[in-house]
Amino acid sequence: MAHIEEQSTGTRVRALQKGLEILKYIMNADREVSIQEIQTAVGFNVSTTYHQLNTLIDAGFVTQNKATKLYGIGLALYLHGMIHYESENYLRRLDPILEACMQLTGETTNLFVCKENEVICVRGVESDQTLKASLKIGRRLPVQETAAGRVFIAFSNTAEGSNHTTKKIDVHPQLTSEKIVSYRANGFITEIDEYDQMITAIAAPVFSAHGDLIFALCTILPSSRATDETIATIARVMKEGATRITGVL
Repeated sequence: MAHIEEQSTGTRVRALQKGLEILKYIMNADREVSIQEIQTAVGFNVSTTYHQLNTLIDAGFVTQNKATKLYGIGLALYLHGMIHYESENYLRRLDPILEACMQLTGETTNLFVCKENEVICVRGVESDQTLKASLKIGRRLPVQETAAGRVFIAFSNTAEGSNHTTKKIDVHPQLTSEKIVSYRANGFITEIDEYDQMITAIAAPVFSAHGDLIFALCTILPSSRATDETIATIARVMKEGATRITGVL
């Protein structure tokens, strides 16, 4: 009986080692990869590679692009801090969505993560217009005073911000429960001339498939162009873009 248990344990260890080899290959790749590329790199047969990939996908460590069938880094690695929030490999897959949002709105579109009392711009596409709002990748903004930041307060699991991304945020006294309810009902947040004069920002929450708040998708533009109709259009594009990002994560 002990010999059988040792064999079973050894089999599980070898399976784990194979899964880790595949995961390391995907994490070190500079793009999404095919099952054939993975198989060639790690030296496993197709059946073993396919089985290990499915296990990693089930655990959230690997994701498969539904359109291309290629494999990339999964959301679980991001959520648990096993890859950096600015990981080029992870965020690059979102570029086509950000580009599409910019083209539809004509304005600069950015993606933010939250770190305690700040939001950090981790990805973005600038407007093609001569007069535009700009935001550098890596710029940090206060949570309480910006549309992107308020997303992480208003759309966390509770209004107080108990979600893992927002549990350390100091909520501004002017951000009342009534405002939070209004933000949630609208599905987006608008900030006009508050943090930066003559700049308007419209932001929407991006959730994982399991409902975790991951990013804020935000468009910024000169306030001179921020008519009610324009804001409504951008808000719609932000919400649709956020849904598309959820499908890619």
